[in-house]
Amino acid sequence: MRSGTAQVPAGSVLDRVCRHLDAAGTELTPRIAAVELLNVIRPTTALSWFVAFSAHALHLWPEHKERLRSGEAGFATAFAHEVRRFYPSRRSSAARPSPT
Repeated sequence: MRSGTAQVPAGSVLDRVCRHLDAAGTELTPRIAAVELLNVIRPTTALSWFVAFSAHALHLWPEHKERLRSGEAGFATAFAHEVRRFYPSRRSSAARPSPT
């Protein structure tokens, strides 16, 4: 991106991160820029999974649509909790301790 070999839309997150200057007025190192970009991508991806799972839940249980539309805060919160419970957002992986 910085070398000009890749073109990205002006004002995009990647463009802004690559052109960002720190307090000293220097560009971020590639490693720091990558970390900052991941700090945007991770929650965006998590939210997109939650929205997709919410849509799937409403497809399976359409009777909840009207109650959600009513704006009943307690039900909306309960629905969100049930989506997170029913559709786990993370895969669990077993870890094995390394021999040291």
